[in-house]
Amino acid sequence: MRVAWILLRNLLACERGLLEGYAQALRKGDRSARETELITRAIEAHQGHARILGERLATLGEHPPELADDLWIADPDDPRALLYAEQTSHDTWHDALLDFAPEFADGDAQCILREHHELMRAWEALLAVDAEPSVTV
Repeated sequence: MRVAWILLRNLLACERGLLEGYAQALRKGDRSARETELITRAIEAHQGHARILGERLATLGEHPPELADDLWIADPDDPRALLYAEQTSHDTWHDALLDFAPEFADGDAQCILREHHELMRAWEALLAVDAEPSVTV
């Protein structure tokens, strides 16, 4: 239980870090319509992830922290950094699945993993690049 609680707190902080990074990227402006649309989609997804993680912590009797961690995102002004942030977050979520209770791992965590994968693939398509091979959903 303690490992899951610590992991959830850290993942929540990283999701918030992605939110802050994407918000910074959106404020930069000077983006194509497709890039702006993808950034907006990512913000909505990561807001949902943060909400889910906060609710999960609350069900475990823990107060969700307000901290953010930019561990997954190097330079939000660089679209390639956003691609690699999604790849890193996807891989982190994939590796964490076994540490969760089955009902969370098979439900919300799988959904979050899938959304990171979809965002990673959307950045690849937009930038016309391939990320390093990654585990699949």
